[in-house]
Amino acid sequence: MKDWWLQAHEALLKTNLHRDWLGKMVQQSSVELREKTGVLFAILEHCNVPLLIFSAGIGDLIKEVLNQKCTFNKFSPGQPMIVANYLKFDEKGALKGFAKELIHTFNKHEVFSHHQTDYFIKHEGRRNVLLMGDMMGDLRMADEMKTKENVLTIGFLNSKVEVCFPQYRDSFDIVLIDDQSHDIPIAIVEAVVQSKSPSA
Repeated sequence: MKDWWLQAHEALLKTNLHRDWLGKMVQQSSVELREKTGVLFAILEHCNVPLLIFSAGIGDLIKEVLNQKCTFNKFSPGQPMIVANYLKFDEKGALKGFAKELIHTFNKHEVFSHHQTDYFIKHEGRRNVLLMGDMMGDLRMADEMKTKENVLTIGFLNSKVEVCFPQYRDSFDIVLIDDQSHDIPIAIVEAVVQSKSPSA
């Protein structure tokens, strides 16, 4: 897996990518966020729930996708935290490499502390985690959160359903098959918020 990611990154370095191209790349792409992503983000922001996006993708592109595609952008400072592979450009905007060590699907739990040493310390009073991912390796994304007590995991299974479902079913608390929305996460967050409200 690491070799595959390294080869992909090496191929990217050969494209002579320029920083100014990123916005146009997203604009001309077919990339889409899950339905109601903005609704989920708005609820989390309103309820002061930290949002961490942990990805093996390109962080610069993830930010650009959110800027262009997300219906909610009124985040407080530091929200959302995006940990991913960030590009390094020279003073003329030409791609020179990657800013930090490679993040791939199966080393997220190992490298998080190298990228954001104080994130879980900042939120050490938090005890509950809603963890969502579409790869088996995503299940370990919260390993560095030492204060966690309750972790609810949601697995998005989008392909090879017949082959992968048994493993996802046995590993994630909830498995959503080819579900391109955030309806279930929103329902869960709203139920938790309502249970914590004084009138509940």
